[in-house]
Amino acid sequence: MKIQQAQRGKTSPAPAQAVPNLNPAYSKWRHGGWYVDNVRYPDGAVGCVSNNYPDGKWRVVCHPSGFEEGPTFETRHQAAMAEYELVQQEYARLPSWFAEIEDCQMAYVVASLIKALRGNPARPFR
Repeated sequence: MKIQQAQRGKTSPAPAQAVPNLNPAYSKWRHGGWYVDNVRYPDGAVGCVSNNYPDGKWRVVCHPSGFEEGPTFETRHQAAMAEYELVQQEYARLPSWFAEIEDCQMAYVVASLIKALRGNPARPFR
């Protein structure tokens, strides 16, 4: 499910339900990878995958395990779906009232604070 930012800084941060046929939408990333435009983290970050590595395998750029330890994938689609799963895990860790926040800047602040309070070094403040 694409989390779309509407006018006046509003967003719908509610997580997508299980989407077995998610069709990732891609746009070029300036560092050689691809944004996964319809995969968004609770803090507003967009998904990003890349095969810009010596082995040519696809990876989730911000995987919690890092580039060397994180899983690799044969296709861009597989990497995007893996990132979608990571996003779903992050939403599942948020309190239920998070879905009611409509302002995208407030959602970012709240998600970042929750992450910091939980001590999640895998996705630090931006």
